[in-house]
Amino acid sequence: MVLVHGGPVTGKSTLLHGLAATWSGEVRSASASAEESGLPLGVVGQLLPGWRGADPGDPRVVGEAGEALLDLAAGGPVLVCVDDAQHADRLSLRCLAYAARRAGARSLRVVLAAGGGDDYYRRFEAQLGRLPHARAVRLSTLDFCAVVELLGRHGVEGAAGEFHRVSGGNLLLLDALIGDFRETGVVGPGRRFGEAVREYLGRCDPETAAVLKALAVLSASAPAGDGSAGLGARDGLTASAGDGLGAAVRDGVAALAGDGLGAAGRDGVAAPAGDGLGAAVRDGLGAAVRDGLARPPAPASIVARGTDIPGVLGHGVLGRGVVGAVAGVVGAVAGVGAVDVVVRGLEESGLLVGGGFRDPAVPRAILGGLSAGERVRVEWAAARGLFEAGHSASRVAPHVVAAGVRAEPWVVGVLTGAAAAEVGAGRLERAVEFLEAAGRCARDAGARHLVTARLAEVEWRSSPLAAYRRLGGLVEAQRAGELSQAVATTLVTLLLRMDRVRQARDVLERLVEDVRRRGPECPAELSRLRLLLDHLHPALLRAGVRAVLPAEPATVAAAPHLEAFSLLRRVLADGASDVLVAEVERMLEATAVDESTVDSVVAGVQALLAADRLVEAAAAVDRVSAEPAVRVSPTWRAEFAYLRSVVALRAGDLAACVEHGHAALSHLGEAEWGVRVGGPRAALVLAHTAMGRHDDAAALVDRPVPPELFDTVGGLFHLHARGHHHLATGRLRDARRDFEVSGHLARRLRVDLAPLAPWRTDLAALHLRHGNPRLARRYAEQQLAKAPRTPSRARGTALRLLAATAPARDRAALLTEAREVLDACGARLELARVLHDLAQAHHAAGHPERARTVERRAWHLARQCGADPSPPRLALARRTPDPARVLSDAELRVSALAARGLTNREIAERLYVTVSTVEQHLTKAYRKLKVTGRDALPPRLSPVAEPA
Repeated sequence: MVLVHGGPVTGKSTLLHGLAATWSGEVRSASASAEESGLPLGVVGQLLPGWRGADPGDPRVVGEAGEALLDLAAGGPVLVCVDDAQHADRLSLRCLAYAARRAGARSLRVVLAAGGGDDYYRRFEAQLGRLPHARAVRLSTLDFCAVVELLGRHGVEGAAGEFHRVSGGNLLLLDALIGDFRETGVVGPGRRFGEAVREYLGRCDPETAAVLKALAVLSASAPAGDGSAGLGARDGLTASAGDGLGAAVRDGVAALAGDGLGAAGRDGVAAPAGDGLGAAVRDGLGAAVRDGLARPPAPASIVARGTDIPGVLGHGVLGRGVVGAVAGVVGAVAGVGAVDVVVRGLEESGLLVGGGFRDPAVPRAILGGLSAGERVRVEWAAARGLFEAGHSASRVAPHVVAAGVRAEPWVVGVLTGAAAAEVGAGRLERAVEFLEAAGRCARDAGARHLVTARLAEVEWRSSPLAAYRRLGGLVEAQRAGELSQAVATTLVTLLLRMDRVRQARDVLERLVEDVRRRGPECPAELSRLRLLLDHLHPALLRAGVRAVLPAEPATVAAAPHLEAFSLLRRVLADGASDVLVAEVERMLEATAVDESTVDSVVAGVQALLAADRLVEAAAAVDRVSAEPAVRVSPTWRAEFAYLRSVVALRAGDLAACVEHGHAALSHLGEAEWGVRVGGPRAALVLAHTAMGRHDDAAALVDRPVPPELFDTVGGLFHLHARGHHHLATGRLRDARRDFEVSGHLARRLRVDLAPLAPWRTDLAALHLRHGNPRLARRYAEQQLAKAPRTPSRARGTALRLLAATAPARDRAALLTEAREVLDACGARLELARVLHDLAQAHHAAGHPERARTVERRAWHLARQCGADPSPPRLALARRTPDPARVLSDAELRVSALAARGLTNREIAERLYVTVSTVEQHLTKAYRKLKVTGRDALPPRLSPVAEPA
């Protein structure tokens, strides 16, 4: 008798086919199955078809069936093969044992091939193993050399290492890999491989199947690690191939040799037949199957090495092995106690190595064979087992989601903890998935609202529009008095980030009333909210709000990045000193961008912008934009691209401004920008206008903006840009309206500060264009009084416009000061305008050579900025005729009105002449003044009295 140990993937069934093919006598075969293990005499019935012995309940049936089996060898040698004997019914096993004990003097040989088995079968094997003519054969896998030889017999050249790595030398898996290779031409697991894995799963015993399913579920959602799915098996995992493939069958037949039967078996060894697995065995098994071959003891299995699941379940494999609590998790999920025994058997079969799957295709195939209900059951068992074993939320949460969330007390904490870890790793979609699941299983309203607020915070990073949709429910919940102060504070912050000022005001009022009534529940968060309000929307900080929201220095001490808000206010109010700028830079360098710091980082960059430290601001934005947390967030990428476009605009790099402005609108669509879309649009409008691309600017100006924009500081920027577009295209009335509305808005929002609200210099430029130097001077002087004394773009622009209204003798001095201020803060385009005016002042003072030198520098600087090479303010200085000397009174009147922005029809109505007459006067004026059109008319033509 031969007892063969091994599963289907190690070739026990193949061995039986091979032995049957080489046996010279009669062969009787049977195959047991788990489904028929309760059928009495099921296996005997396959071996003795038509046999009618005693009733299965009759005690004599064992002897009668055993004798019937022995009688098979009356006429010559008979080989009885039983595959999957571990599933054989107990009555058939007793009959086979009866025959095996008496087969020594007869020509009957019995081979039982089993893969595992319950306690009864193991006791059965132990009893038979003590018989003097019994042999135990443990099947092994093909080693690398045998795989090479087998591939050669199948005509497959090369890639033996990959075939051996994936299959582990298992004939079933190896044959499937060869079949996949023939189908696809690609070396690797395919359809046949998956089918082979599922075939094995269906044929193995219930404990092994349960452990495989548990391992597959645990590995499928494991974090990436250093799993040990190496290129070869561990030392000792495979047995030697002996003297070649043919030796395996020869040794297998030799194991059956008894009284004179060895020669009969050996004579038939060389008869090959068929293809596939059978042919592989007839050609020879790669692993030696010798008489008494006992594999060396397997190295310590998954319960003997010390690691934990997060470190070992790498890229779909378990990794280096599991011990203690981890083996307990596997056992809990599988419902199996002796996990080490089962896994050792799987390692011996080659399906696992080091306690882990050799290739991710194996667990995928196993999971693909599970029904939906079974998958849910195993996933939930995995979640609970990992949680009770103390594993991280990130390890547990995927199983909770896969099993369908359940309202158990520990589930919400696991899901929110896992979401936090995913956010930290930049996997925002996964974090949203966990938080949505947490919201579904939260038991009480307070927990659901807390999860929703966190969900909106995370979604804001990738889709502000999606985040905004979450906030409506929170607003309603606060009206119903269901929100905690912490969640209400988060709600106000999110609404302000999205510039939903009116809604934020309503929520803030109810929050303040709640704090006044019940006292502060979260002083640090309320203090942080006050800092944010003071930065974003100081108009909301009315006296009642200031009295309730604490201004605790301890808040800034605990989170130094919050100092950015006060630094920004100091820069806006007092200008920037080197010490103040150094504080801002130090804060930015020390602060990494995350949910709690992003507002501070933006405020720090804005402080550098307000200080006109453009080089430092550009460096800060570039450094922040390279952070991993920013790269994975479309919202943050868009925000910092917008800030970068503003830096480029202030520096006069118009092409870079357009590039970064378009990037900001591509990272987030205009719908996602929502109310805040006015900011990037305004930067693009100003850049296109300065470049002379008025059609591009008009296309942006004509797009509607949300009405809520005019409740925000972004509305100031939008009005400033649109007004300058109107001014450049001669629509002076529209420009005046925009600039005046901007002034009203700045005062209403309490941000009437020179760097934020340049409406006074805007109106000064407009009145100069209208030919009204008195009003222009008044607005320029007001802006100069509000501008910081330190070098700034606001101060330099105010000085330039003031010089345009000053007597000729004072202009050069004012423009020289403006040049020094703008040169210091790097505002190149505004500097080019100052140089042009200075060139005109030198020319008027009788210094033509100096004028040409300065104008040439102005022209080249404008070209470097990318500005229109021939705008009226930046044209090369030429000796312009004095309009009062070369123009007639009628031409001067018409030209003065055209320079003020009136259309030809408006001029005709004003002067009571025809449109044709206006056109004729303008044509003559252009020729005499040597200009190309009305935009090139001198802006300060002497006013001429109009008809009464």
